[in-house]
Amino acid sequence: MNKIISLIERTSKKPLILILVGALVLFNILMNTPGLPTSTPSMQKISPSFTPFDLQAKGYTAESFTADLNNLGKEGRNIYRNFMLCDIFFPAIYALTFSSLIFLVLGASKSWLRWLFLIPLLTALFDYVENIFIAISFVGFPSPDHVAVNLASGATQIKMIFNILLVLSLLVTIGVWLAGIIRKR
Repeated sequence: MNKIISLIERTSKKPLILILVGALVLFNILMNTPGLPTSTPSMQKISPSFTPFDLQAKGYTAESFTADLNNLGKEGRNIYRNFMLCDIFFPAIYALTFSSLIFLVLGASKSWLRWLFLIPLLTALFDYVENIFIAISFVGFPSPDHVAVNLASGATQIKMIFNILLVLSLLVTIGVWLAGIIRKR
C-alpha cells in the first residue's frame, strides 16, 4: 500500500496531472472520434447496434459475444482489435489521472475521504481483468471460451459499479475543493 500511496503522491503534482489529463483527452479522442480505426463510432458505422463489450453494463454471454463479433465482420473486428490496443493504456491513464486529482485535493485530509483515491485504481484493476478475458475470448472467435466470456462479463459488471463509485468520488472531491475555495474567501 505504501508503494501505491508513494506513486500517487508523485503523480499528484500539478504539472504531471496536466500531462495525464492531456493523455486522457488523447485516448478519449482515439477511442471515440468517428472515422478513426480505433473508435467505437467506426465500429458502430459497420454495425449500428454494436456496443463494445467493456461498455455493456448488464454483461454478455458467449452467444451474444459471438453474434456481436459476427455482425462487425472482418473490418469491424479489426477496428475492435485497434480499440483494444488503446484500451491497454487507457485504464492506467484514467486511474492515475483521477487518483492523482483526488489525492491532490483530499490526500492531506485526516478523514476517510483521503482514501477515495483508491476507487479509480480499483476500477482500472477490474478494467484490466475484463480486457484480458475479452482478449482471450476474441482470440477464440468464432468459438470463444465460455468461461473466459463469463469472466469478462462479470468483470465488466463489477467495473461498471466501480465507475459509478468513481464518478461519486470525483463529485465529492469537487465539492470538497469548492468548499475550500469558498472558505478561503
